[in-house]
Amino acid sequence: MIQEFLRTVPLFRELDDEELAQILMVSLVKRFPEGTAILTEGEPGGWLHVIHQGEVRISKVVPGAGEEALTILKPGEFIGEVGFFDGGPASAHAIAHTDCEVLSIPHSEVESLVRSRPTLAAKFFWAFGRTLAGRLRETNEKMAILLAISLEPGREGSRPLFGPPARPTGLPAGGGDDPPAGMPAGPTESPSRSED
Repeated sequence: MIQEFLRTVPLFRELDDEELAQILMVSLVKRFPEGTAILTEGEPGGWLHVIHQGEVRISKVVPGAGEEALTILKPGEFIGEVGFFDGGPASAHAIAHTDCEVLSIPHSEVESLVRSRPTLAAKFFWAFGRTLAGRLRETNEKMAILLAISLEPGREGSRPLFGPPARPTGLPAGGGDDPPAGMPAGPTESPSRSED
């Protein structure tokens, strides 16, 4: 059943029966109840997890705001790929959004397989690259939406991301050294008022 499932996963779709069997031989099926951490940001991962059943929430903890969900992954998608490539700790939290089952493959076993089987490696990394490119494209689209929201007219503090701050209302469009019409030159004091 797991082997048939792998045939539907883009990461393994191009592998033949023998290559899929090699993957399964070094894999473990793990089950996680809802709310359980699969990966913890900053801690060693060491596994590539392919979601078989359920959903996994990818999130970051924002100081003062708590957990902020970045995305929800569904069956056929995978986590733990960043650590596989750079050997570093998990870059985000991966939490069982529902009861879920994942196929877990140790990074060391994946590396051993791709080193010893060039054909498998070529298929695997080609699929890997396409999947990561799709995620990057999705992330860029989300960033564009967030940027557009942050620059909405009238939104307090909105300004171009890579430009100078917006000019305060009431100042002339020139160099900014001359006071607006009707105001005396030189320093003046304004009555204090609430910033609320």
